[in-house]
Amino acid sequence: MRFGSLLVTCLMAAAPARAFELGAQDLKVGGYVDGGRFQLADSSSNGEILNRMGAKWALDKEIDDNWAFMASLHWMFWRNQATDLALFHIAGLKFDSDLQGSLSYRSGANRFRMGLYEFKYNPDSKNLGEYLLRSEAYPTIIENSQGKDLLSYSFSRVSGMEYGLDFPLIRQTALVYAEQYNIPVNDVSFAYFASGGPTYAELQVGGALHRRFRFGKATRTTNLEQSLKDYVAGQGLTTQAVKLMLRGRLDLGMIRNGSPGFTLYGEAAMLGLRNDSLFYKHPMERVPLMAGMDLPTFGFLTALSMEVEYLKNPYYGRKYSVGDATGSNFSPLPNLNQDEYGGGRIPDYTKDDLKWSLFLHKSLNRWIDLKARFASDHLRLLAWDGDYATGEALTRKTGDWYFLARIEYHN
Repeated sequence: MRFGSLLVTCLMAAAPARAFELGAQDLKVGGYVDGGRFQLADSSSNGEILNRMGAKWALDKEIDDNWAFMASLHWMFWRNQATDLALFHIAGLKFDSDLQGSLSYRSGANRFRMGLYEFKYNPDSKNLGEYLLRSEAYPTIIENSQGKDLLSYSFSRVSGMEYGLDFPLIRQTALVYAEQYNIPVNDVSFAYFASGGPTYAELQVGGALHRRFRFGKATRTTNLEQSLKDYVAGQGLTTQAVKLMLRGRLDLGMIRNGSPGFTLYGEAAMLGLRNDSLFYKHPMERVPLMAGMDLPTFGFLTALSMEVEYLKNPYYGRKYSVGDATGSNFSPLPNLNQDEYGGGRIPDYTKDDLKWSLFLHKSLNRWIDLKARFASDHLRLLAWDGDYATGEALTRKTGDWYFLARIEYHN
């Protein structure tokens, strides 16, 4: 059982009765319909159609001047992935749900939040970035959406608590959370963020002790051959890691005329400080770099953003998957097949080093929005059974791409 589900249940039980004295302004409802298509070099899945529709209910209640309570429920139906066609007995429309809840406190410069919720430290990122939490160092894996809403702004799904101390020019956040996305879930990590400068010209640094305490399902077997198991033991490699991050933003519109406009932003991270003698010899192969910009559209669009990413990782993002009843197949080494590792040869996969994403948003009125994304990123779709996919990103080359469009309603 994920810590997050238990934590949401406890928060709802502990919330004061006033939190459930609801008015019309406290309840938000919405729905959406998505449609998209993948253009991939792999002919077996090229042209795959993606269809999704969903509904959301969100409660955002101020209990008093200091305390607030949030809960949300997201239901969705979908039909995607060419692999579903082979699974004829379960192919068709799928159903899943997503639950969040948090309790927050604010007084002066102090703020506190705990629960299962979407944590975001990069306010500008639409798709790429957020590396400090949305990544694995050993093996080197970068994620996109960590929720089940594929067109939401990038965030990290956490189950835990944070404390923040905000002043006009210095802002700090400390976070402790249990992993909810990458298997094994429930491992506990710590992160710290410090920002300086006005919010329109901000510089932020961060660090994380990733998987510092292991509460996830114990690993009792791996797919590694004995020589590689011996190598891991001898090198002291582990999925635990120290990660560092640097982020900045500059809103030229605020500087020029005091209103948001043309914004430049970027992020860099160091995913793990440990090197070994074979697989992770070069630290720069674990340094993702992202740059983005919000472009002015002079009222034609609500938002137009472009992001690019570079990571010279010689292994593309093939994740370890859940194994048989004897345990799970996880290792700090990259997940290589025999063709790549034949004769002990280390691959150098460079076709996915460059990633990109274009996001468009148009508000038609206060109730209806149109959104679209064109991207070659790290998207992994839900598996046929509704759980998070554990395989490879669909766009495995820079030239692979997809588009996803949405019509969305909300009150």
